[in-house]
Amino acid sequence: MNKYTARGLVEAAHDDRKKITVLADTGRDLVQALRELRAAVDDRRWAVKRERRAHGHELIEFISGGEIRVRNANRIDLRSTRVDVVYFDFEPSLDIISACQDQLAGTVWVELVRPT
Repeated sequence: MNKYTARGLVEAAHDDRKKITVLADTGRDLVQALRELRAAVDDRRWAVKRERRAHGHELIEFISGGEIRVRNANRIDLRSTRVDVVYFDFEPSLDIISACQDQLAGTVWVELVRPT
């Protein structure tokens, strides 16, 4: 993840109160994505309600109600969570996109975003 993507995701979560899930391909990519997101949050540190680091289940929650969850794509579990945006930090296969769509079938509206 680059710093411009991280800034955009932080802005959407904080300003627009979006529930965002970032899916990383590997553990190394997950750590790098979290590093970029934390750097983007630095100027809004006052707006962070809670930050949780659990192996494969990282969370940055804002006082506005928005949040960014960072997950490993090998352990996708989006059931029973409210998600507005799923951002793939890699080029996902059709199997992974299909798994996300199946798990989010009951969601009224969700945006799947992949890098171009």
